[in-house]
Amino acid sequence: MLRPGGLIILSEFDFALYDSKHERMDVNIHEPLGPPWCARFAAFMHEAVRVTGGDMDAAAHLQRWVSTHRAFENVVYQERWCPVVPGNDPRLQGPLLPMLKEIVAVSNIN
Repeated sequence: MLRPGGLIILSEFDFALYDSKHERMDVNIHEPLGPPWCARFAAFMHEAVRVTGGDMDAAAHLQRWVSTHRAFENVVYQERWCPVVPGNDPRLQGPLLPMLKEIVAVSNIN
């Protein structure tokens, strides 16, 4: 229950994988198996949920759902990126790993 003028925070994440340029890595599940493996797994999960009547894209719809509902006003949308990479990758000895740790730490506080 939310009183008039109250604050509600909704959070959702999409079940897709993105490259370092924040471009979605879509994979055709009808092509022969091959990399990128994580993106292929996500594509098979999307298809499995779709054929059973579900929708794994709630994150893509959430802003519209809330913004168009008459009970909500002053809707603010923020997009957050949290890179998922192995922490022991030698390519991450530069600024990426500390940035990832900071994003995860801040996400856990807020």
